[in-house]
Amino acid sequence: MAHEGLDIWRSIAFISVGVIDHVFAALAANRCHQPLERSKLSLRILLGTGLPFGAGAPLDPPVLPISQVEFAEIANLSRKAAGDALRELAQMGAIRLVYREVEVLEPSALGSA
Repeated sequence: MAHEGLDIWRSIAFISVGVIDHVFAALAANRCHQPLERSKLSLRILLGTGLPFGAGAPLDPPVLPISQVEFAEIANLSRKAAGDALRELAQMGAIRLVYREVEVLEPSALGSA
């Protein structure tokens, strides 16, 4: 019984560290001043790419169920700057924009972690 309690606390700690890891990564993305580069970094963070506590299995479809307005808020960009950057990434073939979704088609185009 005591061993099960320890496993639960270990799981809670693991999740907590993962959340903190993502928060610090998102804050660090704000240091990037170019909207396109900040958008690439923000997409990598949202996908969990390069983060030790990233979610998702390798075969999961990399679809983010967020609107461009929500993405702009997450990336700390204006709606216009975020929209321009996302459209540029779509023209490059890195992502596909759908209503309230951003699908990452080519993760390598977002750069490396």
